[in-house]
Amino acid sequence: MSNSLIIIAAIIVLLIIVTSTLSPKNKKKKKEENDDIKIVSSAEFKKQKLLNNEEILIYNSIIKNIIIPNKGKYRVFAQVNLGEILKCSGPGFWKINTKRVDFCITANDFEPLAVIEYHGTGHKGNKHEIRDEVKKIATEKAGLIYCAINENERDQLDSIISKLLEQIE
Repeated sequence: MSNSLIIIAAIIVLLIIVTSTLSPKNKKKKKEENDDIKIVSSAEFKKQKLLNNEEILIYNSIIKNIIIPNKGKYRVFAQVNLGEILKCSGPGFWKINTKRVDFCITANDFEPLAVIEYHGTGHKGNKHEIRDEVKKIATEKAGLIYCAINENERDQLDSIISKLLEQIE
């Protein structure tokens, strides 16, 4: 009798698994995943530099003025997704999850301390202003220092980065 119950229970579990994988929602998801594979397989990809020439200047200034003098106390990361350094529940997360900051300065233990945004030659128009304001609000609400560097301030990079270090410490 107990063997019969085990067999019946196994059949029921198997039926539940099979029917759940055949649900319209799962079929649609599987189709989308297969479409993603087809699209990516047929696309042509080429690597590109992580930073443009203007961003490289800022990166070098961060290394020179924060990283080297403080010997391992801080780290710098480029093109950081806000969803990786900020926590938020609800719709706020979806508003920041796809946005990136140009640089993130962290403590040695990888705790974010400050973000740097460069407003260079390609950074014009209302869309950028709104996107940057969203980044600024979210990072500051999380307790991070937000530093924006404008294109016309490139000759003051070392001074700006040194002042940022003072704020961090």
